[in-house]
Amino acid sequence: MKKIALLMALLFLVAAFVGCSPAANEEGTADSGQEGAAASGEAGYKDTITVAINTDHYPDDPHNNTGNHRILTMLYNRLVKRNPDNEIVPDAAESWECSEDGLTWTFYLKQGIKFHNGKEMTANDVKASFDRLTNEEDPLAYTSSFAFIESTNVIDDYTVEIKLKYPVAPMLANLTATQASIMDADIIAEYGRDIGTAPENTIGTGPYMMVNRITDQEVNLVANENYFEGAPLTKNLKFLVVKEESSRSIALETGEVDIITSMSPSETVRLDALDGFHAEITPSVGQHNFCFNYTHPIIKDPKIRQAINYCIDHQAIIDALWSEVGYTACISALSPNVWGYVDLGVIEQDYDKAKELLAEAGYPDGFTFQAIASSIYAKNGEVLEMIAEQLKPVGIIVDIQVIDSTTFSSMQTLTPEQAEFGMICCGLGPSSADAHEAYARSFITPDNGMNGSNIGFYSNAEVDALIEQGAQEMDEEKRLDIYKRIQEIIYLEDPGGIWVYDTKNINVMTDNVEGYELDIRGMINFQKMRIKE
Repeated sequence: MKKIALLMALLFLVAAFVGCSPAANEEGTADSGQEGAAASGEAGYKDTITVAINTDHYPDDPHNNTGNHRILTMLYNRLVKRNPDNEIVPDAAESWECSEDGLTWTFYLKQGIKFHNGKEMTANDVKASFDRLTNEEDPLAYTSSFAFIESTNVIDDYTVEIKLKYPVAPMLANLTATQASIMDADIIAEYGRDIGTAPENTIGTGPYMMVNRITDQEVNLVANENYFEGAPLTKNLKFLVVKEESSRSIALETGEVDIITSMSPSETVRLDALDGFHAEITPSVGQHNFCFNYTHPIIKDPKIRQAINYCIDHQAIIDALWSEVGYTACISALSPNVWGYVDLGVIEQDYDKAKELLAEAGYPDGFTFQAIASSIYAKNGEVLEMIAEQLKPVGIIVDIQVIDSTTFSSMQTLTPEQAEFGMICCGLGPSSADAHEAYARSFITPDNGMNGSNIGFYSNAEVDALIEQGAQEMDEEKRLDIYKRIQEIIYLEDPGGIWVYDTKNINVMTDNVEGYELDIRGMINFQKMRIKE
């Protein structure tokens, strides 16, 4: 292929342990080497970056919905972040320290950081943000990911203290996640759960500000000229929701957009071969999965779930749909690019074993169940169709339902009684790039009667205990052993789903793009990007 960048080196991440020494950073001021959004008006460069995405996730509330991560990371900051080398570095905090017992983390904020409404960020905003995120009486989608936080306390305007229930090895890794974004305390008090539904309540400190959004059509951002790390190089950032792949391609080829996402392999290769365009394909933390419904009357039996897994020919799915961009079959319940991953091998197709398990479970002739795919994931319907065909030889018939992104979001607020599906599509990839978030968010037993991020109601007492144990274990080798055991359970013994393949970050763009920078979690840093005319 002409220009596809396949960066195959695995970027194993270093877990952040207690006992860390303070981390310092250079002054984050508005004059940090950039002069406002000057490049926007510079001769030869566009004043707008336009990105075509395949689906919209609403609302823009990072505590409750991180689907629009490309947008959210431009609107909000966190205390710490990951740089392009996957190192944890300062963001809104300039330094931090942790107590010897690992229970108290103290963060020293950069001074002069301004919210988009002009208000200065202080420790009170950090406290309000984490109080909202960790409120177990009114839980949000990602509350369970931060269940280890006991309290957040203001020391002074620029010093905030986070008390933990127990020492947490991946503390800093978790704080790099999109859902750890800092919000304006006044906005939280005024809007509550309505945050992210309109520009006036989508207020962060990030390099871009929300101008307007038309759900399922477009989102418009404008450069934050007072951004503490320097104003973006391009004044406007526009996201167009273009659901049809062919329409995204046409928009790129005609110059209507500069970057397109979520493209199929064949179309990615075709565009990459054209003069003036190229594809960027890089490793990610993501996996494509179909989560089992742990409360389904038939699927709840682990032997049934094991049998389904033994029917799947992962390589056949990849060869038919994704081989041109280098996708590989899952060999674990974590991407190889997530800290804590262990290679357990591909679950090979074995119909004899599947039939044996079905007979033991009392369904020797198979059964029928409903499975859900969504347009939220590229080629999701086609993947499910292939899975359904592979299940037919053992008598399992799949009633396929394909839903849009809005309906998919509503599927994460169900009780077991409302969940009729036996299996539903999932995209699994912790934005912290650490195993703890992956499991605490998607596989810990729901405690409020609804599924949330644990969309399949997975519940295993040993896994619950291991997730808590893994968060507290400070010895890296012992912690790896804990996550190995979790993966053995949810991948092999008491399967949480069908782990189909490890995904990659795929973006196709015009050659006029300058300053393209993307991390392993698929987050593009538009602050440093500009487009030649």
